[in-house]
Amino acid sequence: MRIPSLSLFSLFFVFLLGVLFGSFHGETAQAEDHDSMYEHMRLFSEVLSRIENDYVEDISAPILIEGAIRGMVGELDPHSSFMDPEQYAEMQEGTEGEYVGIGVTIRLEERENGERIVFTRVHSGGPAADAGLREGDLLFSVDEEEATTWDMAQTVEHLRGQRGERVSIEVERLSNENEYLIERFELVRDRVVIDAVEEEMPVSGFGVIRVTSFQRNVGDDLRDAIDNLEVENGGELTGLVLDLRGNPGGLLSEGIDVADVFLSRGEIVSTMGRWEEDNRTWLAHRGNTRFTGPLVVLINEGTASASEIVAGAL
Repeated sequence: MRIPSLSLFSLFFVFLLGVLFGSFHGETAQAEDHDSMYEHMRLFSEVLSRIENDYVEDISAPILIEGAIRGMVGELDPHSSFMDPEQYAEMQEGTEGEYVGIGVTIRLEERENGERIVFTRVHSGGPAADAGLREGDLLFSVDEEEATTWDMAQTVEHLRGQRGERVSIEVERLSNENEYLIERFELVRDRVVIDAVEEEMPVSGFGVIRVTSFQRNVGDDLRDAIDNLEVENGGELTGLVLDLRGNPGGLLSEGIDVADVFLSRGEIVSTMGRWEEDNRTWLAHRGNTRFTGPLVVLINEGTASASEIVAGAL
């Protein structure tokens, strides 16, 4: 079998970097002093220079450095990631309760064959819901580009776009025979408005409030939902169910406010950092309490981040 010249060069280039890293790593492992940091910086500079000068394609230094930063932050823990200005702006847009995309909430879940992006919610009235996508679908590809190894940031980048743009989505869906089959959907991106708080009263006197994310003003929307249920009930509720299933989190401040709706005293959450000035504690306030009756909180494997904080506090 003939190996393309580009593949041969790439293998040779990786070998050179391996030799280079091994050489410097041996030196720094023996030093074990404050000069170790400078040795590793010298290693980084040498690798950067080697890539710029010898790699088969021309790649700009800013792209390489940003990639190094992503790798460095990603090594900290599963919840730390680096965002460029565009990704940060998209995240901020998501906290406002509306954005341009296909209308799904996603989560990275551990599966037998590794971590996969799963749709934890398909928003009513959005392109995904209209096309027939469902909760529990595993993302397989976007515009024929395989997505089985994507992280959250990569997935959001590919699913969002300009209003009116067409996008092809393939998902793996569990069939009636308990087998995953690939299904293809054609969608048109549109502006999606997310109602993060939904209420209903399936049984007289007992309300159910579903909070799907902690975007801006969720605490106030929750208070309004309780008011609406009490108006429908003609008086105070006998009990309430707070449904946080599939809630991926959002703004910490809104999570604290939601917990404060039900708590009149005690600690809601605290942070402990490396430095004393990073340590903070948020307490419940009696004046913010809106409901003190019997409460049931529903959670599942999709309950994460700020919604975990709320459930833990309650």
